[in-house]
Amino acid sequence: MKFELSLAQTEIFKKEEYYSQTSINNISFSIKFKNGIEYEKLNSIINTAIKKNPVLRIKITKEDDTVKQYYSDSTVKSHPFFVFKNRNEYKKWINEIRGECIFDFDADLYRFYTVKILEEKIVELVVVVHHIIGDAITAYNLIKYIIDLSDGEYCSESNDYKEYVDKEKIYILSKIFDKDKEYWKNKVTNYSGQSLINVDSLSNILGAGYDIFITDDLTNKIKNFCIKNDISIPCFFYGISLLYKGKSTLSDNASIAVALHNRNKNLLDHLGLYVTVLPLIIDIENGLSFLEFIKIVKNNELKMLKHHRYSYGLLTEGMSQKSGLIDFLVSYQTISFKEFEKKGYSIKWLDNIHVADLTLTISERENESFYFEYDYPQMCLTEKDIIRTHNQIVNIIRQVIENPILKLEKIKVITPGEENLILNDFNATESEYPRNKTIADLFEEQVKKTPDNIALVFEGKKMTYAELDEKANRLANRLIEKGVKSGDYVALFIERSFEMVIGMYGIIKAGGIYVPINTMYPEDRVEYIIKDCGAKILLCGATPLEVEFSGEKIDLRTEEAYSQNNIAPKVDIDPESGLYVIYTSGTTGKPKGVEIMHKNVVRLMFNDDFEYDFNENDVWTMFHSYGFDFSVWEMYGATLYGGKLVVVSEDEAKDPEVFIKLLREQKVTVLNQVPTAFYNLMRVDNGEKLYVRYLIFGGEALNPTKLRDWREKHPECKIVNMYGITETTVHVTYREIGDAEIERGISDIGKAIPTLKTYIMNGDTMCGIGIPGELCVTGEGLARGYLNRPELTAQKFVKNPFGEGRMYRSGDLAKWLPDGNLEYLGRIDEQVKVRGFRIELGEIETRIREVEGISDCAVIAKADRNGENAIFAYYTGDVEVDAVVIREQLSINLPDYMIPAYMMQIETLPITRNGKLDRRALPEIEAKATRVYVAP
Repeated sequence: MKFELSLAQTEIFKKEEYYSQTSINNISFSIKFKNGIEYEKLNSIINTAIKKNPVLRIKITKEDDTVKQYYSDSTVKSHPFFVFKNRNEYKKWINEIRGECIFDFDADLYRFYTVKILEEKIVELVVVVHHIIGDAITAYNLIKYIIDLSDGEYCSESNDYKEYVDKEKIYILSKIFDKDKEYWKNKVTNYSGQSLINVDSLSNILGAGYDIFITDDLTNKIKNFCIKNDISIPCFFYGISLLYKGKSTLSDNASIAVALHNRNKNLLDHLGLYVTVLPLIIDIENGLSFLEFIKIVKNNELKMLKHHRYSYGLLTEGMSQKSGLIDFLVSYQTISFKEFEKKGYSIKWLDNIHVADLTLTISERENESFYFEYDYPQMCLTEKDIIRTHNQIVNIIRQVIENPILKLEKIKVITPGEENLILNDFNATESEYPRNKTIADLFEEQVKKTPDNIALVFEGKKMTYAELDEKANRLANRLIEKGVKSGDYVALFIERSFEMVIGMYGIIKAGGIYVPINTMYPEDRVEYIIKDCGAKILLCGATPLEVEFSGEKIDLRTEEAYSQNNIAPKVDIDPESGLYVIYTSGTTGKPKGVEIMHKNVVRLMFNDDFEYDFNENDVWTMFHSYGFDFSVWEMYGATLYGGKLVVVSEDEAKDPEVFIKLLREQKVTVLNQVPTAFYNLMRVDNGEKLYVRYLIFGGEALNPTKLRDWREKHPECKIVNMYGITETTVHVTYREIGDAEIERGISDIGKAIPTLKTYIMNGDTMCGIGIPGELCVTGEGLARGYLNRPELTAQKFVKNPFGEGRMYRSGDLAKWLPDGNLEYLGRIDEQVKVRGFRIELGEIETRIREVEGISDCAVIAKADRNGENAIFAYYTGDVEVDAVVIREQLSINLPDYMIPAYMMQIETLPITRNGKLDRRALPEIEAKATRVYVAP
């Protein structure tokens, strides 16, 4: 007679289908008969166990796409018998057995292997049972059954699993089921936590294990804590695991998987699959003490037990994928084999070769200390990772045991050893640089060294260092004549040209601070920047300025701009003086100005441990807008080393074919690119010789695998990935990209460059290796702050908790890798990088809300169908609002790169229980990146 699968069996079958031909669902153990046993007797015992336990005779069948089960007839079998000379032969064989898939339709779902090891004169029985017919308690009961039969004891026939399936059908139609469903629906719908490991991307589930005892002293302290505070030992470990996961994923709620045996008293001694795995979901409220937190865990555990009959499969049915609900399974194991040891039997669990999740099993062993057993997929975790995880978990335990009223926000995941490694090894970046020099000093020194070298090239024209210096001096004297004093802000509104570079150096030599304004910016943005910086003078070129400006304008194309003498003026500037202000996107709807000092750029370009060997023979391109700080690196990298700077016109920058031709004609040796722009350049690279010796990336995340073609065509070129922040002066980290990085797709951002130190922080607490947090920077590259924004400056530039000076809180999410490199994970807040430009999504949202008819909106950035970062806007309103109207209005105030490529009008913005935007619930917008899409 065929009957349906139970809810638990259905989940196991789905897992079997997903990970087909693996041993992921095998439950394996061995029984060592210390006093020996004859094969014939043991084989008879096995056959008796199979006969008296119908569950072992269950077979799975499939008819018309419907999966059912049935009991096969009991038959006498000769189960496999193996003889090995020694333990090594046995281990080799057992490893093969552990990896075998035993599932098949209409086939036995068990294996019994009798093994004799001649060297040890012992007999072992190795048993493998498929999870679809059993669980851990099943294994224990089967072990007891076999040992009782071996000892000559009577064993009765076991239960009929079909009875359980029938009762489950009644449950599904009951009001209890409806209440359970409502409970779990509410719990899961409001979950917004993150995955501890990325199990969705596993293509190989080869697993491994790591086991370790904790000390007797800590074990006793845990037990005493639990007794004193009326907390069960499993609940304590659940709480610790939830806290670890929440802090490890920087989430305000966390979930672990908990295995519930799901057996009443009548089923405790029976075989069969009854266990269910359900998520224990808890909010991580930093203001709570650990004692308050663990009481909440206890309360939630009791509620979970009340609704334990529900299935995880039903729980997520018809819902969007909830990442991280059960990727970390925590089990407290009370099964003991001591009674069998006394009888002359030795029992051992056999680790599974295939593992898809991180599993932590905690049990008490012979010496009464807690024993931690970790099983993990090797594709995304190593033994070193697990050892570090264990140490971090134990570190949390020690803190909360010593101080139960410690606030959650004060609990550290990082161990003392990790803290020392990060402070003294990863951040050994001290380096000397010309501390008494300004950019003006260094440029003038270079002019004296190479006066006749070509400094600038633009559209076929050339300018030497001597000519550039003379022009800059004349302009500086003109600015001084017009009243510019040290520390004054001078705006630059000019297209790419010689005059653009002359203007910047002229302002510097006059002691001023240059404020570059992109001529492509909307009038509203240009007007705001000019007013905000209080520019006394505005230097301009061919592009007409359409906004009102009460100060003096100087057209750099005219002779009048250079009418003063060519002697370098003596002005009162020093390394602490302001050099430039670059405006970046701001959350208020208005951009914010970042003021960089001379010393910031000096130590960037010249220090004792500089990674590059730039020289006067190098040819650079100034490819990027002077309003984007990557251009700072380009301009000073060339002109402070005596190299040639090729100023790239707008037309040349926009056309990859024209640009690559320019690279060849000018024999460019140092090329700086935002990845998106470079991918386009690669498409037109026919492999013809280029002279590029450094390819330096910055501005956005790099996908190294896309560089394979470039590496094959230009193997002599050194590739470097540099992560940077405007507030810390262009670059923060350095990572050389070699063949290994390209082949394996390693996209970490490397280590801090000399004179900077990096830290990963969770609030005021340092994060350990592998734990994500906010990337913070200290050192000589920190900007003075935000112009006219003292409150924001105080918020972002805080006191350095690890030494002198200040620390900049970037808002970027990153984590330490074991080798001291950093992995960039995205933004903590709503600031993103698109096409190399840093954008506050809040600024876009502010502008969209100003559009008539729009009630609210949400703007996010994510990869589009081409894998490139793009801006998506979702908006609500009582009337239908055309995306074309929104685009037109946004273009008045925002540059093109800030206008969403995808738009959709929706009824309401989805929110989580905590009132936050539920980004996962936002609908997908299927459209090409070249057009705006509005949902019908």
